[in-house]
Amino acid sequence: MSVKSKAETIVSFELFSQLPVDLARYVVQLAIEIDPSCSKDLLEVSRAVRDWSERMIYRNVAVRCEGDAMRVLNIARSPTRAPHLLAQTVQILTVSHSVTWEQDDCDPESLLKACAGAFAVAFWSADKIHDSWGGMHNLTHMSITVGCLRNPLFPESLTHLALVEFSDPVSDVVAQCCSILKHIGPQCPRFVHFRLEASFRTTSASDFGKYTESILDVLPDTCCYCTVDISGLGDTDAEEDSEEEEETGGSDAACWRRAMRSTIEDINDARLLLMHSCMEDCNRSKILLGLEDIVHHVVSLLLLEEWGDNWHSRMNLWTQAEELVNARASSKDLDRT
Repeated sequence: MSVKSKAETIVSFELFSQLPVDLARYVVQLAIEIDPSCSKDLLEVSRAVRDWSERMIYRNVAVRCEGDAMRVLNIARSPTRAPHLLAQTVQILTVSHSVTWEQDDCDPESLLKACAGAFAVAFWSADKIHDSWGGMHNLTHMSITVGCLRNPLFPESLTHLALVEFSDPVSDVVAQCCSILKHIGPQCPRFVHFRLEASFRTTSASDFGKYTESILDVLPDTCCYCTVDISGLGDTDAEEDSEEEEETGGSDAACWRRAMRSTIEDINDARLLLMHSCMEDCNRSKILLGLEDIVHHVVSLLLLEEWGDNWHSRMNLWTQAEELVNARASSKDLDRT
């Protein structure tokens, strides 16, 4: 750093220190919002500035490995931090599927307790089963692998739940979903949106219909939206059928599409939305071509981004699904009139 830049820094800090506390805090938080890269330097300015900075930095916590989890817990346990700093600061917590819990002083329960004030939690690490959700009284949006739940105790505040499972057989996943949804009804009076992301890759149209109807049958009365992501549905060798076969209607893919359309039309539930989500630069599944009027293609984000920086964006899959269901209902009302 040059002599001139040092002098400028000293003068700037003297001017900054003369500001009223509320204005100084606003300046610090605005600086981090505009340029997050400055947060590291701000942490070293003073204890007060560090506390203000951390309340911005830790609004959105992404845990990608056990080391990340340990760092979060060390902050929560630090005697030099404000009491309950993370519980009062963290709004969104994301725990990647790659996180393991091998250290004795690093466990899911402690992490959730440290971030107890979060309104959105995505927990995809299934290495340990835990039931620590009941104490998260601000929690409204939750995405979790099915294997993480044993005796699910959800907070009354929960409105949105996504269950994610790509490794277990889909029949087992659906059975577990139904069991969980039966708990949701009595526990969560404001619950409105259920979403399922599972591997339907080898599922027949008739089985898909049975699975979907079994979920719809146990949805709480308050639930207005049921989203099923079928991004892998039907992605079998049938995709290799030639265009000529498809035009004649004789291919396996064409037969599958006809069966799928019939199955979905028979379900006829206004709450149900079938989504095919993928990255913006990805192609849709060939097998779903021709079903665009009943399977809605939406642009998705990487999971960590979906539950991170872009939470309030219109890219959010919850918002996209709800807008589609509402638009469909409005269209039907207009048709009636």
